[in-house]
Amino acid sequence: MLLAVLLSLPVFRKLKLPNVQEKKEGGGVIGLSVLLAIGTGLFLSGLGMVTKIWGIALLIVGAALMAQPLRKLLPAGTLSFRPGLSSLIASRGLFFAAYVCTQNFLVLALTDTKGLAADRAGLILASAALSWCIVAILQARWDAADQGRGRNKRIIAGILLMLVGIAIMAWVPALNVATAILGEIVAGIGIGLAHTTSGTVAFSLSKEGESGQVSGSLQFADSFTPGVAVGIGGAIIAINQTAGMSMEAGITVAMAFNLALVLLSLLASGRTKQVQPTAKPSLQMKS
Repeated sequence: MLLAVLLSLPVFRKLKLPNVQEKKEGGGVIGLSVLLAIGTGLFLSGLGMVTKIWGIALLIVGAALMAQPLRKLLPAGTLSFRPGLSSLIASRGLFFAAYVCTQNFLVLALTDTKGLAADRAGLILASAALSWCIVAILQARWDAADQGRGRNKRIIAGILLMLVGIAIMAWVPALNVATAILGEIVAGIGIGLAHTTSGTVAFSLSKEGESGQVSGSLQFADSFTPGVAVGIGGAIIAINQTAGMSMEAGITVAMAFNLALVLLSLLASGRTKQVQPTAKPSLQMKS
């Protein structure tokens, strides 16, 4: 963290911010955030005990408490995939949740069911990080070459590659080191295309003075949805084990859940194409 501060501060000092007054949110946002945290905790706790009556009650109450904060904290129409920025935020949240959830359960599959040491499992995951970084650099050059005209295509291509990568690793009984590395590289290429490009498109779709809100929505998509997805995936594995199924079967079902998230993300991304981004040179250069 200290190294990050030392590297970042000189750059921040050189930034020149536009004189735009953004709308300031009051304590209502804090209250909604606390309510969302409580609702999410109850929802995930109930999901882990869904075979009991108390679990079902917690699940229902948690979902009810989450509904209003999600509608208020996210851009209007996010939950219904409204064309434009709303569907983009939904798509990003879904595909990033699927990616993070896959990373978590792949480690579990490799160590607990395949007997790999933790360091070897970590190196396999690193292959996705490397392919992500390389493709993120390449997509910046492609973006400069076509002046941003191919952004939506790159996002969809990235989501499709994530779908393929996760599918390669989804059937845990057949999983081995080779298929895990291949799946990770393909998924890493996909996230490298979709994640970076979606941020650029989000800012290009924002109105003047809304960059802070868009940045907050992107951060929300990158933190809330993965946390909930991992929680749901863990509950799926726990329920399967309670039903007498093996760990391999439980993780396979969790991987199938990740594939469903990517498919929903692809649907939302298709609706984003219905609104063309407005060129904003300064933001494009930063991306």
